[in-house]
Amino acid sequence: MSQNSNKVLGAHDELTQFYNMLDHYKTNSTMDRKTLLALNGGAQWTRDFKNSSATMDSTCLNITGFIQPAYVVKLLSQDDFDGFNDRQLYVCPAECDVDYDELVPFDPTSNPLLKRVYEIIGNFHKAPVTYKMDEEAHELFKNYHDELKRRKLSIKYDENRRGIIAKAICQMARVCMIVHFLDSAVEMAQRELDTDERNDTLDQVSSTIGKRAALQAITIMNYVVDTKFAMMPPEEKLQDTSEPALSKPPMHVNAEIMSQTSASYFPQETLTDLYGKYIKKVLLHRGTTVKASEVSGRHLIPPVNPLPNSTNRYPTLAAEGFLKSMESLGLGDIDRTANGKSILLRKRRLEDMPTEAKNKLRKINLSDEEYEQSME
Repeated sequence: MSQNSNKVLGAHDELTQFYNMLDHYKTNSTMDRKTLLALNGGAQWTRDFKNSSATMDSTCLNITGFIQPAYVVKLLSQDDFDGFNDRQLYVCPAECDVDYDELVPFDPTSNPLLKRVYEIIGNFHKAPVTYKMDEEAHELFKNYHDELKRRKLSIKYDENRRGIIAKAICQMARVCMIVHFLDSAVEMAQRELDTDERNDTLDQVSSTIGKRAALQAITIMNYVVDTKFAMMPPEEKLQDTSEPALSKPPMHVNAEIMSQTSASYFPQETLTDLYGKYIKKVLLHRGTTVKASEVSGRHLIPPVNPLPNSTNRYPTLAAEGFLKSMESLGLGDIDRTANGKSILLRKRRLEDMPTEAKNKLRKINLSDEEYEQSME
């Protein structure tokens, strides 16, 4: 880094390779994902070494260039990687197959070079720039903001969908800015190409976002939200009814009993018959251990009635009860987390499982190969 102006580029050819390398050096670590989310914010980032440190003035994270959208949708629907994907904008258009003659070749005499577009963007942002919306753009932004808020409030049960809408509200202003300046940079590069005159003064580039950019941003955000909804696992999708149906009705539990014991949430006798798909989701969780906090936070258990003074339908106490019942079925061993505040389930290797436990795997349609891969 010291030989390259404190700049570094990390490039991964395959999306699966990128995900498989995250936190690979330490079991159950989330440091890589936390770092990448910080880089995505574009702020200054410092890396400490043994005898020195290096600072990057600006950072970014881009996941782009899909040639197999259907595969990407399948990959992202299977795992959100502890919320990492929820904070990215994925656009996966429907595949369009064309004949070779239908492809439009690049013409350098009539198309601006992408390199020049990037130069214009870089030159304009050598110093901090504050973007503002004109009156029409601000009105569109305000109305769309309120529309997303009402849409979020109308979702009564699905916390994942509510989270997607909430993040869309936060991303809207950023997308307006990106669209505005991309359009401005391309327009300026095109003008230079048409006039054969290079302009490095940037006096023709405005920091005021107009109506056109706001409309484009709204279209993009709607597409992104719809795409994310389509990527969600089937059991998380809402039904087209005024009262969205849960995969299982919420369990009615006694708050006083639950304050004393977690095992009463999910009796082991009926666990496989009633909640086989949730057992499968827990066992397919990556790694050899599954924390109760992860089971709760990622909704790997069925929803239950909230405790008094709470709206949480996936409390950690219920997750602990679910894991304890799984231990009773021979699917793992309960242990305490490092801080001792909660529990985790250590998944058993197939060779260490009793025959009855292996039969449970067959009953929930979990193959030996799938289970072994989840342990890696």
